[in-house]
This record gives sequence, C-alpha cells and structure tokens, in this order.
Amino acid sequence: MSEKDLSIDTSDFTNIRPSDFPLLTAYIVGRGLQSEERYVKALRYIDTGLRRGEIRNIAWKESKDALSRFVDHAWEKLIDEPYFWGKRAQSEDLYQFGWDVRVSGLHGVTAAKKRADKTKLEGPAVEAARNLLNELQPLTDAVNSLKAHIVKGREPNPDPKPENPNKVVRTCPCCFRGIAVQSNRMVHHGYERPWEGMQTASCMGIHYKPLERSDEGLRAAITGMENHITRRENDLAEKDTKTTLSVKNSRGQVIEITPEHKGWASALQDWEYRVKSNIRISKETLVALKDKLSVWKQTEFDPERPDAEFDVSGDASRGPKVI
Repeated sequence: MSEKDLSIDTSDFTNIRPSDFPLLTAYIVGRGLQSEERYVKALRYIDTGLRRGEIRNIAWKESKDALSRFVDHAWEKLIDEPYFWGKRAQSEDLYQFGWDVRVSGLHGVTAAKKRADKTKLEGPAVEAARNLLNELQPLTDAVNSLKAHIVKGREPNPDPKPENPNKVVRTCPCCFRGIAVQSNRMVHHGYERPWEGMQTASCMGIHYKPLERSDEGLRAAITGMENHITRRENDLAEKDTKTTLSVKNSRGQVIEITPEHKGWASALQDWEYRVKSNIRISKETLVALKDKLSVWKQTEFDPERPDAEFDVSGDASRGPKVI
C-alpha cells in the first residue's frame, strides 16, 4: 500500500507515512473518502507533532481516538471476521488466542503483541494477527512518545473569532471533554460511548456539575459502567438460554434467527466473542474511571456548596467566576 492509493496527498509527511502501515491503510482506503480524510488528518497531527517535538492536547487526543477506532474496526475486518467469528477458529486454543490478542485500539497493542510473539501456536490466523500487530506497534509508539510533549490549549488562530465573554468551559465529568457550563451544569452535548463505540445524542454528564467542582458525575459514570458490565456478564451467563439472535444475511439485511436455524451455532459463537470483548473493554474503562476518582480534588468554588473547601493550588484563573 502506497500513498498513491489514497485520494489525499501525503507527500508532506516526514516522520510517519500511511505506507508505513499498509494493512491499516488498505483497510481505510476500502472505507471511502471520509475515512481517508479522518485517517490522514490523524496521522498528520502525529507526524507534525514528531517534527515539532510537541503537540496540542486536543490534536493528540483527537488523533489517538480516531486511530484507535480505525484499529478496532480494522481488527474486526482483517482478523475477527476471517479467522475467529463463527466456527472458523479450529481449536479452543486458537479461539482463546484470538481473545487474548484482540485489540480495540492503540492502548492494547503492546501487550497483545507480546502475547502474540510468545504463543507457540502457528497458522494463518496467528500469522495475520502478528503481521497486523507488528505494523501497529510503531504507530502506537509514535502516539505514545508524544504524550510527554503535549501542549495544553488549541493552536493559536491567526484570525480569531470574537469570544463570548460570558462563556465558561470546564471538564465534563463523564466524557472529560471541555464543554461549556450553564447554571452550574454542563450544556447539552453528545459523545462516543467508550464501551460501545457508538455516538450518542446526549452525554450523561449534562446532568452534573463540572469535574472541577464535583465528583458526582464521575461517580455516576463509574456506577453506570459497573451496571453495564453486570448486565453483559449476566447476558453471557444466560447464553445457553437464548432463543433469538440478530444476524446479517447475505444481502446485509438484519434478520432474527432461532436455535433451529442452520447458522445458529456459528452466530451464537460470534455473539459470545463480541460480548466477551465488550466486557474486557468495559473493565479497562472502569479501571481508568476509578483511577481518575482516586486522584480527584475539587479545584473550583461550587455555588451550590459554598462552604466546601477546594484546592486553590491550580490555575487561579479558573475561579471564582461561576456560571
């Protein structure tokens, strides 16, 4: 895969190029122009950051998130579908290998590569997983190397728009993005569910105060994640009692099938694989949420709790103005 296969010019890249990641790039090209644009934009952020020795926080996060989503989808298309979904995995050991090395983003690549290198299993599935992980490791390293060189804030705009003097932006306690605040609550916004990869119309953080003022929203996010994991684990425990499954037929249409259907066993194995992957990703997210809670401190005045003490050692400009 070379830059010529992309519809977008990448001749200005100097440190990393799309051609450095032929499997991932080939998958992106097959998805269409919009995916190419997001992919190249993310890589350009990383390439520019490596060249400058610094990267804006918003650019680093946007590129990391975009690349992680592409990695998740590419793994499903290049590894899961041809080798592990249904009864294509020929042994329990191989099926377990597929589960052990399955990555849902850049954050899992290094550990998965170590497991893939260590296994004594051989065959097309193992080779395919190793090839993709070997390709993704340098990309992961490049993204991670910039973490120590993050610069807060956006790139200065040469022609800035007039700012609303009354607008106050703080951290959403559930999705952790910078969101405007009104009446001591986050304004309405959507976000991508970390455990489902789906864009939602409304983040649950809109019901809570900014993270700088309260940990209520963060605690609610933890509870929501714990409940989600419990539901999925219960679903998995009741696998043998399922009576219907939703699958796509040869024309891409979603249909309902029952245990009498000839494809039931294969579909049930696919479903189990996806649920286990979902649980693993959710547990990783839960650990990250709890880590945030363990170091949380109130850093701004909360008008609803005027007597509460808060840490003023941070940026004084972030208080006491309240909206």
